Amino acid sequence: MDVAISKIIYGFLFFLVSLPHVQGQVLFQRDFSPAEGLVNSISFPEDKQKRGYYNRPYKRYEAESGKCFTTGLFLSPASVQTELQSEASNSMATQLIEKGAYIQWKNEEAADGLVIRFSIPDGVHGGGTKGVIALYVDDTFVANITLDSYWAWQHALKTGQTYPDNLPAANKFSRMRFDDLRVKLARKIPRGATFKLVKVDKNHIPYTIDFVELEPIPSPVTYESITDRNKVSYHLSDGPLDQFIANNGGKTIYIPAGKYDVYERIFIHKANTKIIGAGMWYTEIYFASPADKAETYPKRGIQTNQDNILLDGLYITTANDRRYFVLPDGKNGGVGKGVMGSFGSNSIIRNVWIEHFECGGWITGTNHLTVQQCRFRNQYADGINLATGSRNSVVEYCSFRNNGDDDMASWSSGKNMCENITYRYCTAENNWRASSVGFFGGRGHKALNLLITDGMEAALRATTDFPGQPFSEEGIHLYENISIYNCGAQEGSLGYKGDIISGKTAGAIHLTSYGHYDLLNVYFSNIDIYDSRSDAIYLDSGKDRMMRNIHFKNINIQGAGRYGISFNHAAGEASYCNMVFENVGDNDVGIIPSGFKFRENVAFFANPGPYHFDASGISRPVLENYLKRSVTMTEFLAVDPYTNDGPYPYKEDDVRLIKNTGAKFIGRAIYRWGREEILTIPAYREQARKLVEAVHAYDKDIIFQAALFEIVTQDVEKIPIPSWAFEAMGLLAENRHFSYDLMLNPDGKFVNHWREGSSVPDITRQETQLWFIFLAGTYFNIGCEALHLGQTALMGMADPDLLQWQSFIDKLREFAKTATRRGWVLLDAHVPYGGMIVDGVSLLDFNSFPLRIKEIPDKPQQALLEVGYLDALYNKSKGGTTPSGWRCQSLPYLVEFDNFGCSRTPGEATVDSHFIWGYDEITWFYLQREAYRQAWLRYAYNWIRENDPNGFLQMPVSRLVSLCEGKGRGKYRGNNKSAENPDGLNVEETIKALWSNQ
Repeated sequence: MDVAISKIIYGFLFFLVSLPHVQGQVLFQRDFSPAEGLVNSISFPEDKQKRGYYNRPYKRYEAESGKCFTTGLFLSPASVQTELQSEASNSMATQLIEKGAYIQWKNEEAADGLVIRFSIPDGVHGGGTKGVIALYVDDTFVANITLDSYWAWQHALKTGQTYPDNLPAANKFSRMRFDDLRVKLARKIPRGATFKLVKVDKNHIPYTIDFVELEPIPSPVTYESITDRNKVSYHLSDGPLDQFIANNGGKTIYIPAGKYDVYERIFIHKANTKIIGAGMWYTEIYFASPADKAETYPKRGIQTNQDNILLDGLYITTANDRRYFVLPDGKNGGVGKGVMGSFGSNSIIRNVWIEHFECGGWITGTNHLTVQQCRFRNQYADGINLATGSRNSVVEYCSFRNNGDDDMASWSSGKNMCENITYRYCTAENNWRASSVGFFGGRGHKALNLLITDGMEAALRATTDFPGQPFSEEGIHLYENISIYNCGAQEGSLGYKGDIISGKTAGAIHLTSYGHYDLLNVYFSNIDIYDSRSDAIYLDSGKDRMMRNIHFKNINIQGAGRYGISFNHAAGEASYCNMVFENVGDNDVGIIPSGFKFRENVAFFANPGPYHFDASGISRPVLENYLKRSVTMTEFLAVDPYTNDGPYPYKEDDVRLIKNTGAKFIGRAIYRWGREEILTIPAYREQARKLVEAVHAYDKDIIFQAALFEIVTQDVEKIPIPSWAFEAMGLLAENRHFSYDLMLNPDGKFVNHWREGSSVPDITRQETQLWFIFLAGTYFNIGCEALHLGQTALMGMADPDLLQWQSFIDKLREFAKTATRRGWVLLDAHVPYGGMIVDGVSLLDFNSFPLRIKEIPDKPQQALLEVGYLDALYNKSKGGTTPSGWRCQSLPYLVEFDNFGCSRTPGEATVDSHFIWGYDEITWFYLQREAYRQAWLRYAYNWIRENDPNGFLQMPVSRLVSLCEGKGRGKYRGNNKSAENPDGLNVEETIKALWSNQ
């Protein structure tokens, strides 16, 4: 007898003991009272780790033993696919069989948005059936709800396998037996109320409930609330919606609350078109063309190839009920995607709910697309696939459920490689075919901070099954910070076990290299795999194909039906570091074929990429990769006796630190604060260039940053102006030196600000811009690719609208196209007002600011971070269109330990000033005990990640400190203390440990 069936029968017999009778019908219920059985919503442990869609607006109420009260039948866990609950969350569900049977919970938050994940039987000839359940709140009837399995139940052949369809037959098996039903309630279910679903029909047919979700529906977006003047509102009297959108291209189109039947595909023909609904619970676009004709394919979905498109606040669904139609020639014909085309550059899809299409989204050739807060559920194939040349795009904070192919994918099909596709902070559930994340060729993709549960096949896969562009020799694909529950498939009879194509093994992580090209450059880091049905990790290769540069680090395997990691004809090599196995059914590590090398590499340190950028700009994922591994190493490139702040020994140890930690962005590596004539000394420049070359010989992707600070002194007059500086400014060359006076504000503002003969330059003066171009070119020639612009507000004293800054930065970027090795310069500045934005465009690639540390007055020397403290930048970084062309609501930014001296009361709390216990930030940090210094750095790093994901902590490695109280100056050195660096403060390993968990 099947184990799962025996469990159900055992439970059935248990329930028969002392069961009550209601109207002569036997009901199955738990042996406790309803009051005891009511529980609040479930929580996901990953929420605290910020894995998955952790800030989702809905709460989950499970139909499982101990998580609800029911008079129905609990279905015990089952892994065999013939059992209905094998497609349910945790492989468990509740059936309401008899009339009056119910399931009940206690509501945790007032909510009026209800989603029921359910299954009722298919029709004899397909097409689904209907059933009615009633909603009660505190035992008061609210509404009857009709369940309809029209969109569910796909059937696949047991032999001669093709894609499943919606036609049942004796030689087929079933998948996609569940669907979701959305209900917008007339009023909220109060917090603390009990709510229950009661079967209304008298038919002995099981109505299976997997779970419900409740959420408070926000107020609708109104036409009046849209500030864009170029806006129009759609009304039914305007004619078909698709034509109205086509006729109003380039405008902001508002679609009020309501359901709109659409019979043709919606095409967006003009750039800058915005389609805004009242919200995903209010505005429904229903593609109503009948689902029984192949020619209806062109009549579904929203398609565009235009730039700067916005879709926001919509629910999109269809009358479609299958993946393909069979065409007259016997081939499969597509039925239409929810969103398709390229969406051009810099488009946004936000707050859009898509269901019942072939794919939720199939987007090709897009650039800088952002997809946020969307729900891709109950598709017959992919959730979303960014394919065929798509690049530099992010899908984040989204829900994927019950899709019939890869939930999140990128396929480099055709002649165009996909690059830098990132899926992050998403939850994928109940995928019934293929995987939740699939990368197929390309370069630099990332899957980060995901939660994947109850997939019938793989959770993560990278394969070479599909033709197109291969996995690039450059960059890596990174899967990191991911939790996987109850995924994979054990090999067996088709339809009973195994994958849907042939009944073969599917690992929770599934890697194959037996198709069109080799599998290479794939990293897995910080992955937790729980209760895999077969192998937790599965590797396979075919003839003449192999795997290369595959890495596993910090892999935690807790429960596997067969192997922890298995190798089926695998060829090539992989390495691992820190793999933990517990409760594995067979061996932790399967038999390793003779043609495969699987070696432990304890020295392996994940340094996730990609880091590729060029003259066209830098993508957000690449920029954030650099900011994640940024250090402050002031004057690393300056060699004695030419430093600003005294001797700087131990350069070799700093090179070692860069290699050991994996640092990628070396901040403030060279600058002048006075004594500008040193810039003319060849040894100063040559020694700096040699240091850059030495580091680049180890890692060519590392960026060095120079600083153009808010200071000029009379020493600038000792420097002749080279002809290339005039040319970069578009000026005729002159034979002269720089003029100090021509850089100063004509009204005397900030003249002699630092000391006599040392002033803040005025950016509105042409001589100042010429000076900064000269500095930039000097640093570019050394090998720097980033410039910190210091306190631009001081230098912009006469430029309140930033127009002079804009003009200068345009010239600087044009100069960088030929003066830097990659044709792009990364610019940042201290921005106390949140950014440098002109007409919605940021002048900077990223923002920066001091940490702004606040004392804890009753705890001597202790301190914390706080949103809103003084002028701190947290949650205030302004967004817009970046210099690289992508858009964001908040520009990524760095926070650093600043240095600016001491107060008059060192050692005393000064919570109303920028000083911390009377010191500047780096000096306070320097003075702490070693254990507290390390603990506080961990605290700051994690606090920033939790409170503003746009912020990144620039790790302190080298910086001047002001010892105060007559003790003069010193140097903070974060290196490990050693004979090679006796001044080290042992912060290095803390930095490395924090980065290793990114």
